[in-house]
Parts: sequence; structure tokens; C-alpha cells
Amino acid sequence: MDGPHLSPGERSLLAAIERGLSDDRRLERRLRTMRTGRARRERPRLLPLATLALALVSATLMALGVLSSSIPLIGAFAVAWTATVVCGACWLRRIWRTAGGS
Repeated sequence: MDGPHLSPGERSLLAAIERGLSDDRRLERRLRTMRTGRARRERPRLLPLATLALALVSATLMALGVLSSSIPLIGAFAVAWTATVVCGACWLRRIWRTAGGS
């Protein structure tokens, strides 16, 4: 270390701060999983696109199922709608987390 050394009081204060920070599990997990060495690339988010595509497929299957009264089409709609709801919930959870929610 090139600079001046810490006094005993400063060392104990620093140790207390470090103990307090080590108790924060959320911070510890974030620091542990941080990428180092290269900047994080911005990439297109696939979850919103998948949610919108599934919603479109669900609406199409619903319309075809209602018009034809076909049981397989209605079943396919139920599966696609369930996947749409799950993707939408994951998308909203991601938005909530990045907006500062817990």
C-alpha cells in the first residue's frame, strides 16, 4: 500500500462497516455474481417478444377454436394461453426487479 496507513480507530470503523455489509445477503449475492473483465453487452430481450408472440398465437387459436368448435384447437389455445400468462408474469417480475422492487 502506497498511501498512509489507517489508524487503529479507522481500522475498527472499517471492520464494523465490512461486518454490516457482509450481513446484507442481497448485496453479497449481487457482488458474488458480478461479471468482471468485460462490459455487459446490451442484447435484445427475448421475453417481451416471446410474450407478445404467444399472445398473438393464443388469440388466433382462440378465434379458430370458437369458429370451428374443435376440441384440439381449444386445447391448444389453453396451452398457449397458459404459456402466455407465465411469460407475462416473468416479464413483469423482471420489470419490477429492475425498477427497484424486491
